[in-house]
Amino acid sequence: MFEANAQLNLDLTSYGHCYQQLIYQSFDKANIDKQDFDKYLNVLTELAWEIFQHGSDLNIHQIEEFFKNYSKIYLHVDKEKVLRKLVGHSILSSNGINVGFKYPYIYYFFVGKKIAESYRDSEETQAKIQDLLERLHREDFANILIFITHHTKDSWVLNEIKSILTSLFDDHKEATLDKEQLSFMSEFMKAIPELIIEQREIQNERDKQNERLDQMERNSDDKNEVELDILANINKTFKGMEIAGQIIRNRHATLTRDAMEELAKTGANAGLRFLEYFIKISDTAKKKSLS
Repeated sequence: MFEANAQLNLDLTSYGHCYQQLIYQSFDKANIDKQDFDKYLNVLTELAWEIFQHGSDLNIHQIEEFFKNYSKIYLHVDKEKVLRKLVGHSILSSNGINVGFKYPYIYYFFVGKKIAESYRDSEETQAKIQDLLERLHREDFANILIFITHHTKDSWVLNEIKSILTSLFDDHKEATLDKEQLSFMSEFMKAIPELIIEQREIQNERDKQNERLDQMERNSDDKNEVELDILANINKTFKGMEIAGQIIRNRHATLTRDAMEELAKTGANAGLRFLEYFIKISDTAKKKSLS
């Protein structure tokens, strides 16, 4: 953006504003009239939502259906012209069979835009945001949430994120990291020289690991489901803390002091509850290894 000598408000160069500026520059290079910017933005928003609902890029038939349905709801657009400009200037990509977004973050940007604009009036969107929060451990869902906070300043976003963070490891207290709580670590470190470290062949270990993964997939019993849930919750915790940090960083000028403090505490406490969980299972593992 700096190389293009674009006129920027440097106070707004967060994730969302950077991508928005890049999209506008692509529109300019495609010789799209500025009066049509809103039309192209709307097509991209609806297309991103369609792809999000399908879970994959759209094939030729699905693209045809998309534009037919689009013209029933909004003013008609020239499908061929729109696709030619957007594919030709690196916003969309097409291999002759499927059409999708060329870069994941542009896709996240427009899915976030759709959710932000329709959340209040659409039960379908409200259901989807719950799905996003439940599967926050996924990289794409976490990034979509970050972009939602760019597109709307409504309090529901912060409330939903705080709610999911509060629910993570809620059966544990926040770790205090006092001397007594961390005593097991010093004991464990003293015992490390006495532990036997086996030298294994890398390929053999990979084969064993693959077999364990295959076995886990074959056995969908309660124990495996619990283990997968724990792994998902751990990732949710880190992603949730990251999102909270991004919101504070990008919106510190417009959030109230109380809102920032509450969001920061919610994120930090989620991390400390996970740390308490981690300390407990590490202590248990230490006792087993020394017994």
